[in-house]
Amino acid sequence: MRTDFKGLDKIINLNEPEMVAFSGSVLVDILTGDIANNICLSQNCEVLEIVSQRKEYLIKRLVINQSNVNYKDWYLKKYDNKELQQIALAAMNLFDSFKRLPTIIETNTMNLKDIKKYIKNYANHYADKKIIDTLIVLDIFPLNNVYVLKNNKYNKKYEKEGLRFIKSMSKICKNLRCPIIFTYLGDIKKIFKYVDKIVVASYNESKNGILNLKVLCNNKKIDTCNIKYNFYLRRFEDV
Repeated sequence: MRTDFKGLDKIINLNEPEMVAFSGSVLVDILTGDIANNICLSQNCEVLEIVSQRKEYLIKRLVINQSNVNYKDWYLKKYDNKELQQIALAAMNLFDSFKRLPTIIETNTMNLKDIKKYIKNYANHYADKKIIDTLIVLDIFPLNNVYVLKNNKYNKKYEKEGLRFIKSMSKICKNLRCPIIFTYLGDIKKIFKYVDKIVVASYNESKNGILNLKVLCNNKKIDTCNIKYNFYLRRFEDV
């Protein structure tokens, strides 16, 4: 199992039960979503993707990515007949490969305890396999609301809940041999003891969509790589 991004695959090993956090730029949620799509569509592996109220957006972006048309034109309804045929064909291909699409769960009605229980049950289902062929991707508001609400007096409470959740995810990852990647916009210094690697992303506006990725392990930089965000298709690509 691999991310399908050459630079990242030299640094992150999804064939081991690694716990990897993506932090920094707001684009990291799109990057983790692209990793989930790459694994499902080209590698015949299972992915559980748990997100905060973005299911329709993820599906729409997946269709646009596969049909190679301008994402913005979806809202403007400007597609010509050829582009509409490309969209229809991409949608049909995705339906044909339905078993290889990510399982997307929205968390708008779930708390961290419910999410933990769901993840544990999912990982248990694959725990007896000798070869790791499943991944859990988390992009959930309860983990990131410390950043969003950093001026709110309750942020310390949210942070403690998030850290407890990450600690429990680390145990599930190792004990049930299921790699987990997740977005985290809080203080990364507080999660080093729970995760194997932290990918810190910084967006370089002067270089037209280049995302610089710095990979940390035990609070030390172990490697770097760059990937490019294609604004036309709303997806990441190798530089």
